[in-house]
Amino acid sequence: MKNISAITTSYKSNHKEICEVRFKVFVDEQNVPEELEIDGLDDDATHILILLDDKAIGTGRILSDGHIGRVAVLKQFRGKGVGKLIMKMLIEWAQENQLKSYGFRLSGMLVDFILILALLVLVKSMKRLALII
Repeated sequence: MKNISAITTSYKSNHKEICEVRFKVFVDEQNVPEELEIDGLDDDATHILILLDDKAIGTGRILSDGHIGRVAVLKQFRGKGVGKLIMKMLIEWAQENQLKSYGFRLSGMLVDFILILALLVLVKSMKRLALII
């Protein structure tokens, strides 16, 4: 994919783009109730936003306690490394900010992707990674 960029950002700076991707994935595709998707934790999180030609195609966040979540990639861009890039950037942010541990909850359809990625990162970084299944 050409013209792809990845930024570390805040919810305040890019809430429109972040919500656009998350609502398409979680609310529209996965039927997550809107009131569950908006959990009040975004303002205190660090977000990753993936853009293709300045259009948001993926996002994810990490909370100050190291909880990684709300990783979402638009359907037409899945399987192209976007999710891997988001996770890599979130984990690198955790390491750069010296979080003692970081982790995430896994939804059924993402278990294989996340487990493989987590194991690769864990072996590479030798950091503690908490998986909650």
